[in-house]
Amino acid sequence: MSRIYAASLSLSQGAGVPQVSATLLVSENGRQTTVSLGWDLPHPINPGDNPGEWLYAMLSRVVQDYDEHVVNSATVEPSHLTQETTND
Repeated sequence: MSRIYAASLSLSQGAGVPQVSATLLVSENGRQTTVSLGWDLPHPINPGDNPGEWLYAMLSRVVQDYDEHVVNSATVEPSHLTQETTND
């Protein structure tokens, strides 16, 4: 079975600093690894009246500050394809 990758990204900015969270999933042979990441970016983004510029700036900042992430959780779910054997 081939590897399957999936990701979900959430971006927000209110009165404070921008916040980003991401969930990454890798699935292979029935085994799933899920990692939840978070960033508190250091400075607010001021895009003016253009939400597209805000999105571009946020995505650029995540790439630029990728190493500043915090791992909030990580799980590995074992394969459900494993067969039990008995000694007869």
